[in-house]
Amino acid sequence: MITLSTSKPVSPFGRDLKGTFSTLQSLLRTKAINFTLHLATIHFRSRRNNIDLIRAALALKIYSMANSQFKFDMAIWDTVSRIASGRVMSYGEVARAAGYPGRARMVSKAMSRSAEPLPWYRVVRADRTLAFEVGSESYIKQQSLLKKEGVQIISGKVVPLDSDEDKNLDELLWGPER
Repeated sequence: MITLSTSKPVSPFGRDLKGTFSTLQSLLRTKAINFTLHLATIHFRSRRNNIDLIRAALALKIYSMANSQFKFDMAIWDTVSRIASGRVMSYGEVARAAGYPGRARMVSKAMSRSAEPLPWYRVVRADRTLAFEVGSESYIKQQSLLKKEGVQIISGKVVPLDSDEDKNLDELLWGPER
């Protein structure tokens, strides 16, 4: 949560924001649509144009959203880096294991933002086909990297080496307990 100092609050644009920071703190807890509507209400009810208030509030909201994205990215990077050699996970499985069910479409983008190399080739589509167009350079690279790890690919689909039915998710992600 973002906390704001109430001692002499000043906008990034130089003018005092006076007692509006407590209002901004409570607004940051609401949903984005309500937040935007409330800012518009403040703006149009004010005696003067207080564009700086709106700009400061939106800057805080953007900061909050960037922080959420970073947490999501870190969770995805951690999950992908823990996929054992010779194993694969779908984008949806990665999102669920990271604690973000329903965010499968965001996994690929999060992996692309990683500064450290990730075993990206261990992430496949939900139907176990490789993540790229058949015959493309990326498809061939993913296929060769998986084959080096002993993964079988038949008709463009990854075939599990052994059954995972008797293993729990923790064991699949991090290997057997020691």
